[in-house]
Amino acid sequence: MSNHVSSLVRSRRLGVGLTGKSIILLMADFASDDGSGIWASKATMAKELETTERTIQRTIKALIDAGLVSEIGTRKHRNGETIEYKILLDTVAKQPLAKGPPPTGGRPSTQDVEVDTQDMTPDTPSPPTVCHPTPDTPSPHGATHRRPNQREPSLKDPPNPQRGKRRENGFIRSKRILKEVSDEV
Repeated sequence: MSNHVSSLVRSRRLGVGLTGKSIILLMADFASDDGSGIWASKATMAKELETTERTIQRTIKALIDAGLVSEIGTRKHRNGETIEYKILLDTVAKQPLAKGPPPTGGRPSTQDVEVDTQDMTPDTPSPPTVCHPTPDTPSPHGATHRRPNQREPSLKDPPNPQRGKRRENGFIRSKRILKEVSDEV
């Protein structure tokens, strides 16, 4: 992995599109400091970039046609051979820097429009907002603690006799009901 090659490729506008830039950046990660030593398989590149091998093949051919990458031989590995590539650092270094504004097809920004056509009237400030001078007063009913799905308590509601008691589980309740029924009979 070469940080020098990666930073050089990243800093230049190569004109190869998003996929081409992604692939040459991945190749730069695999490269030595002189740009050579790239022998990752197209299947490996496709997995890392989450695309197809055919896209990798097409894009590498476009990078070779653009003069940014060259084939320098083949390497043997356990499944056969893979092509070794080299990033041509001289060609990449000649490309324009990518720090300028990105190309846009939309409307020009206000910085791109001539000064004569811009509206130079200053904005008028909005009037200040007035805060309410009366402080909050505590409620005469005190604070109520509620759960999110609990309905609003009412002063007219009768007190709940079950409040505070332990709830019976289904088995104990059915036993109690059976006992009450047998006592009535």
